[in-house]
Amino acid sequence: MRKAFKIFILTLALWQALFNPVNPSLVYAQDDSPTDIPTDVPVDTPTPTPIAICTNVPSAPVLNSAVSNSDNNATLSWTDSPDPVSNYLVSYGTTSGKYVYGDPNIGGQGTTSFTIGSLAGGKEYYFVVAANNDCGISTFSNEVSVIANPVPATPTPTLEPTVTPEVLSAASDLSTPTNTPMEIAGPPTPESASRSSNSTFENLAIIFLVSGFSIIGLVTVIQKGRRKKNSNVPPVGGGIS
Repeated sequence: MRKAFKIFILTLALWQALFNPVNPSLVYAQDDSPTDIPTDVPVDTPTPTPIAICTNVPSAPVLNSAVSNSDNNATLSWTDSPDPVSNYLVSYGTTSGKYVYGDPNIGGQGTTSFTIGSLAGGKEYYFVVAANNDCGISTFSNEVSVIANPVPATPTPTLEPTVTPEVLSAASDLSTPTNTPMEIAGPPTPESASRSSNSTFENLAIIFLVSGFSIIGLVTVIQKGRRKKNSNVPPVGGGIS
């Protein structure tokens, strides 16, 4: 096997020498050609700039409260994060843990409250805040929820009664007490009792007299009517002549 391999190598070398010989002039021409790069000029090697690794990402603030007083607003209050802080941001939504709304800048370092408007009255919202600087954004704060109070309804105005000066004058007259003393009747005296009894008897006598005359007049009228009726009736048994 080794003998056959050696014969194959020798045959290949012979084939190369016969059909593809090396031209020595070409080799010499390449070796004697001048180079374009000067060898006496120093080459400046750039110094690599180290990559800065930012490690001062701010810590997450603590969200203390969310209060909704009126007008579909909510006011958030949180504890300021330690430096370095460039600004704060807020995220919120109507489902816990799912924040679809937000504001990327609600105040710089030292800001601890912010009011969010244009909320839907009667709906509950869930809020988180975070701190931001050149190194990145902190993790979200704790979550706080609040129900947005709706805008109070405008009361219907009531018509006040118009009071004229005449009505005021009449009302003041009624409310002003009078100092006129009231006459209180005392117990009857014997003389007044006697006069009262005499006048009573006189009145009764007059009533009896008037009643008597009335009865006599009525009886007289009835008798005259009967006499007139009897005079018009013919006698019993009489014939016609």
